[in-house]
Amino acid sequence: MRMAENRVDPLPPDAPELARRGPHPAGVRTVSLQGAAGRGMVVELWYPAVAGAPAGGTHDTMLRDGATRIVLRGAACRDAPPAPGEWPLVILSHGYPGNRHLMAHLGEALAGHGFLAASPDHPGSTYADHGAFGETLLHRMDDVRAVADGLGAGRYAIIGYSMGGVWRAGGRGLGDRPRRNCASRCA
Repeated sequence: MRMAENRVDPLPPDAPELARRGPHPAGVRTVSLQGAAGRGMVVELWYPAVAGAPAGGTHDTMLRDGATRIVLRGAACRDAPPAPGEWPLVILSHGYPGNRHLMAHLGEALAGHGFLAASPDHPGSTYADHGAFGETLLHRMDDVRAVADGLGAGRYAIIGYSMGGVWRAGGRGLGDRPRRNCASRCA
């Protein structure tokens, strides 16, 4: 495979069974949601697609330098009709800086195994717009909650990379008041 192909879905021959494609074709679409403090968020959403959805789609994104545009290619079908059913939500939270495509491979894999995977661009924390680190500390967990609320999920899981890591999943952000029971918001 040539590096110029920019694939997000290759698997080595010794990959574990759960890393392989699941029984569902994967779909992907880009949606807009309101984030913390009313900030708009762009979210990449992977989901189980209807049977027969063709494999293959693209993600237009940016490299870490914040200026170079690239196209990533994966197995998920862009804007495929979703399969009927209720699918558990997993929120994929990128690092600082990062973007919603950092875990595209995982989003595709989760969708193929029957999950809805939502990966937001956290405002002020992306390659294109990263600001002061304190902004990320202040808003990250509220952004995650806003994704869950915007998608109507009472229960969800979080997978994070670096700053997006689950250490923030305890339900408390910088300056938050203590919550009575995190399990009701984070489980």
